[in-house]
Amino acid sequence: MGASNSKQEPVVIYANEVPIGLVREAQTKKKQPAAPTKSSGVQLSEKEIADKVEQGVAQELARILEQTQLAAMQAKERQASTAELLNEIRDTTALLGERRGEKSPTFQSALAKRDAVAACLREKGGRTLDCWEEVGEFKQAVGELEREFVAGSK
Repeated sequence: MGASNSKQEPVVIYANEVPIGLVREAQTKKKQPAAPTKSSGVQLSEKEIADKVEQGVAQELARILEQTQLAAMQAKERQASTAELLNEIRDTTALLGERRGEKSPTFQSALAKRDAVAACLREKGGRTLDCWEEVGEFKQAVGELEREFVAGSK
């Protein structure tokens, strides 16, 4: 195995500028006269074969483009629904804050722990594993805040 055994396969470029590499076996079959098909008894010319290949490539590209567009549209919908959800959470939080009239000490503690995590990440250059203690304290504060929220909404 070496450079002498590996040979470059030629690249055929059609009008739509999509490179299609043909394996050596397909090229040798292409050079031989096409055998008549059993159903029609008609031989296909090289132009007809090229047209069929180009049509198949165009169909595949259209399918890929459609999938890509669908994925992009779904991503936009997810972003839109996420933004709507965040707005709804903000509105609900504001409404609950208005009902209570003031922020709870647990909420203030959670905010302080959140700020501690942010400060740690800034100080440690974004190395998250170096801030595991602060993150644990923040998670614990959020858990307490959730329990308080659930108890207050009953």
